[in-house]
Amino acid sequence: MKSSYLQLKIKNEKLLSLNDELEKTNIELSLRDEELQSQISQYKELMNDLLEINDSLGLKDASLNEQLDAIRFKNEELARLNKDLIQKDSTIFNLRGKISELNNVLSLSEDKQKQQLEKLELLQSQIVSLEQENQTQKETSLEEIKNMEIQASKTLEQVEILSNQIDTLQKEIALLNDALEASESQALIKDLEIEVLGEKLNKALTSKVFELQKYRSEFFGKLQSILGDRKDIKIVGDRFIFESELLFDSASADLQLSGKEKLSEIGLTLKETTNDIPSDIDWIIMVEGHTDKKPIQTIRYPSNWELSSARANTVLKLLLDLGFPPNRLASAGYGEFYPISNGETESDLQQNRRIELKLTSR
Repeated sequence: MKSSYLQLKIKNEKLLSLNDELEKTNIELSLRDEELQSQISQYKELMNDLLEINDSLGLKDASLNEQLDAIRFKNEELARLNKDLIQKDSTIFNLRGKISELNNVLSLSEDKQKQQLEKLELLQSQIVSLEQENQTQKETSLEEIKNMEIQASKTLEQVEILSNQIDTLQKEIALLNDALEASESQALIKDLEIEVLGEKLNKALTSKVFELQKYRSEFFGKLQSILGDRKDIKIVGDRFIFESELLFDSASADLQLSGKEKLSEIGLTLKETTNDIPSDIDWIIMVEGHTDKKPIQTIRYPSNWELSSARANTVLKLLLDLGFPPNRLASAGYGEFYPISNGETESDLQQNRRIELKLTSR
């Protein structure tokens, strides 16, 4: 766009130069016309003189030779004037042609000048717009650069802080590495000690488990002799199970008289066995209550959870009355969610309604 503006400016300067040259040519032509008119007047005077001389050839006293010399002189002067006149006419003709050419150029240049001026005005408005846009961009760029400098300064500060923190951490890591290297030998010794202690502990625990197993077997042996071949009381693994009908009425957690007597007999046998357990064995009797999957919804027992928990607590309280320490007893109700049998018959449901006692370690 700036290149177009410069080209237009050069053309305008050329046009002004042509106008100046045209004006100078007009002035020169005017001077040449005046000079030509003067020479024409002289030519006429010479012609008049020649005519007078010719008329006076026979009338004057001058000799013929003098008259011929005068005529010859006049003719030479006339020829010289004719030659100058021809040159003047040629110059005038050339000047007029140049003036015509300049007028044509000037006529064409006026239209071009008008177009160029319109283009120039458009270019000037575009230049102003671009200058304003450039100024706006410069201001925006300066503001962005300023913001970037501020951000860079903050970043450098953060980098310096992080570098200091990294140096501090590296020093701490070096100290920890030194301490770690110094304590590795001690840690190895401690690991060996812990391994030895673990083996000893496992042996001790195994020994206690076997010892408790001995008392559990003794208890189950005595219990088997008391129960005989009853099918409603079973010994399964490390626990014995008896059906709820032996202890409770339907939908009740109150012990029947016969069930209370049977449970007391079993409880005394269990107490006699646990009295011989050494004090360094941490044992506990777990009482668990279970029901069948028939739903129950009473004011006292809204669900089988409450009924199973209440029955387990009733048995636990009986054991407390028999003299068991409270810290050796625990109870839990499991509702219908841990059945022995998954069948649907009455026999299946009866097996699931039960109380379980378990002598175990904590």
